[in-house]
Amino acid sequence: MGRTTKVKKDATNPQGSLWLKTGGGTLYLKDGRAIKKGDRFYEEKADIPAAFLNNLTLLSTANDNTEGTDEEFSVNKVSGKWHNVFDSENKKMSEKNLTKAEASKLAEELNASFEDEQKEE
Repeated sequence: MGRTTKVKKDATNPQGSLWLKTGGGTLYLKDGRAIKKGDRFYEEKADIPAAFLNNLTLLSTANDNTEGTDEEFSVNKVSGKWHNVFDSENKKMSEKNLTKAEASKLAEELNASFEDEQKEE
């Protein structure tokens, strides 16, 4: 049985920015919610402990009505100097971890091919 990545707060009336938890461990917020890897949640940046900010990806800001970015593929830090490319569903695109330069190049190539496919349709 796989984990679901539901938004952890009332999505019809979001307060704060939309975040994605990418790192390990469990983040406990002031209101008692437990956020695990892969969970999306709304919270103000000021209410998130500074130690967890490097394990979070900002998907949309409080003033932004669009979720995510225009790019389908993004580079995220995995550990130390190693990075990997993830799609919009947070799935790895490379079996092995890459340096930041290699991962950025791969993400650019994947985004370019994705944009070409979108234009053809």
